[in-house]
Amino acid sequence: MSEQSSQADEAASQEDDQRLCWNENKSSRIGSDYQVTCLPLAGSYSSGQDNAPDNPEAINIWDPARAEEEDVTDFVDLYISPSKKWLAIELLHERQYSVSTGFMCTLDSMSPMD
Repeated sequence: MSEQSSQADEAASQEDDQRLCWNENKSSRIGSDYQVTCLPLAGSYSSGQDNAPDNPEAINIWDPARAEEEDVTDFVDLYISPSKKWLAIELLHERQYSVSTGFMCTLDSMSPMD
């Protein structure tokens, strides 16, 4: 029993040492090397530039205006399980916000994102 206690104390001591070492190596990041050199204009993220076809990192998966036109804004919250909400949003966007023509069957066949 004392051996287990000794091992637990040793493990706790090692964890404390690791935390101390981590803090000792940190320093303030002050100076020109750590300053922003180019700041985008406020609101430029929503100008549509990020969703341009030549920008592969930005993919539009939801259009709130289109969803409202098709009357599916509450559909995901009311009828889709939490583990499949992102899948449903992407699928709705791919299907032009139409929940007919086998939408639920397709969604049911997809693996949930738990």
